[in-house]
Amino acid sequence: MSIPSLIDIMELWRDTINNSTTLDSYCQTTFGQSFSVFVGLDPKNPPKISQAPFLLVVPDNLDSGLTVGAHNYNVIVHIGIKDDEYSDFQSNGTSEMRGIYRINQMWEYVWDDIETAANGKNLIADRLSYSINTDAFPLIQAMGMIGSSLPNTIGVNITL
Repeated sequence: MSIPSLIDIMELWRDTINNSTTLDSYCQTTFGQSFSVFVGLDPKNPPKISQAPFLLVVPDNLDSGLTVGAHNYNVIVHIGIKDDEYSDFQSNGTSEMRGIYRINQMWEYVWDDIETAANGKNLIADRLSYSINTDAFPLIQAMGMIGSSLPNTIGVNITL
């Protein structure tokens, strides 16, 4: 039996993100430049704010075996943008960080592209969890986990 490895899935998501015309168009319009993609994260030398917008793709874990009903893959995707813009809404007296909305929109584009790519490969992109962080403002970050699964079919070779 042969199934895609965790690296195979990570590469599929990397390529899907790299080839996203929707995400590229959004970044060009919103930030005036395309995004960069990094595989892995060096905590001593992370991407710099000047490299934003960027996405990191990191393989996390694979749960597989003969006794599981599905092979479950988790890949971390981390988005970073530079955005120090605020909006003031006089009607309710609220000032809002625009970057929170912009990074959330980027996640929606990433998720839509990944779901489409997964469906084309008989893979199920079935879990998404992410959080938005403003601790390094004006660098706004969103780190998430994309979970996907393949049904466990004994005796079948699965290729992407």
